[in-house]
Amino acid sequence: MIDDFPLTPRYFGALAILSGALAFEMFDFVIVSFLLSALAPLWKLTFGQTAIILLAAGVGAMAGSAIAGPLTDRHGRRPLLIVGMTLCPLAAIAIGLIPEGAWIVFALLRLVLGLGYGIAGVAQFAMIVEMTPLRHRTLLASATMIPVAIGFLMAPAAMSLLYAAVGWRGLALLGGIPVIFALLVAVFIPESPRWLLSRGRRQEAIGAARRLFGVAPVAGTAPRRDTPAPTTRAGRLLDHPRELAFVIVAYGCNSTAIAGVLMWGPVLVGMVLGMPPQQVAGFFVIVGVCGLLGRVAFTILPPRIGRRRAGAVHMLGAAACLTLGTVFPYPPVLGIPLFLVAMAASAFFFDGGLANLQPHAAEIFPVDVAGRGMAASQVAVGAGKILGPLILALLAGTSNVIKPDATREALVPGFLTMAALFAVAGLAFLLIGSDADRTDRPSTPNAR
Repeated sequence: MIDDFPLTPRYFGALAILSGALAFEMFDFVIVSFLLSALAPLWKLTFGQTAIILLAAGVGAMAGSAIAGPLTDRHGRRPLLIVGMTLCPLAAIAIGLIPEGAWIVFALLRLVLGLGYGIAGVAQFAMIVEMTPLRHRTLLASATMIPVAIGFLMAPAAMSLLYAAVGWRGLALLGGIPVIFALLVAVFIPESPRWLLSRGRRQEAIGAARRLFGVAPVAGTAPRRDTPAPTTRAGRLLDHPRELAFVIVAYGCNSTAIAGVLMWGPVLVGMVLGMPPQQVAGFFVIVGVCGLLGRVAFTILPPRIGRRRAGAVHMLGAAACLTLGTVFPYPPVLGIPLFLVAMAASAFFFDGGLANLQPHAAEIFPVDVAGRGMAASQVAVGAGKILGPLILALLAGTSNVIKPDATREALVPGFLTMAALFAVAGLAFLLIGSDADRTDRPSTPNAR
């Protein structure tokens, strides 16, 4: 039914709301690394304390994804989306109100923020994939990831431009903006019509599709009556072992590498190269721009060569650039250290490639297990957000106070490990990846 609808202004309005929410959620998630580049020396945080703050959101995201997966398959995408999109900004506002030096409270609130991020992420990507007609899905699902790069870009831009004026508290309070998107979803976006069909609620699905697209169903495509909802069991996800193995390896390795690079990147760059926080943030604006350009490229590439090949380009390109910059960090390119040039180039791949990767998990599982499929991918992502910063913290020594000598010792082995993880994810695309879209091949007959 959905695949017969034309794309309308109402559909694009819903897509814009979901994409805008993704952008601000990313801002909330990554701003901490820039805040810590200023707070770590100010609060005299050790590597271990800094790592706990950085890891907290990853733990929360993993827990949120695990919780949201079965709940979105059982109760729908929309309720969990609203809950997750509300938790993130409320936690961000609370962070801006904590006492100076209260790093434990900071970490606990980052845990709550990550919980909301994980819950929202599972529902958002399932919703985006399911509400988009199949003939446009690869392009438009990837295109929704472009604003996420803008969200990443906003974090260093805000640090560079606003930190002197509003301080770290003001930057943290900016994370409250996404609550607006939770209200917009509650008012304007209906439940996923495909999910309603998978539950046998056909008349509701027709109403949701009409509300989403603003047009009546094409003649002959509207189902006549409701059918009983299918039963669900958690084990059905294990009926798709290849897809499950792929999301665990590809999403997990990719997330570990990105989290290691981005969470510790501002601290490492600032300490190793002797750059102040505002200058570090200015450099990461360039990294964000490269990621944004990459997302445009990886939105255009998959419809031409398929998600599998595009994924291999994403991962192996990031591995090559990061390895080059880590092994040869200091030779200048146009007066800029090669390490900085290579990191910006690697962002074109590792950030840009997320336009291809992120919606893919919702495509390769049938609709009635898509929530759990997305949850599996997001649990792997959450685990990566923990492991990436943890690996670098362990290499540096968790009890050491953050200082230039410690960061130099952690830089080479840590970033080479991240490059190796990108390479493993690239091999996962080549060996067990797939271009298949199984959203319209449900596990149960009622989900047609």
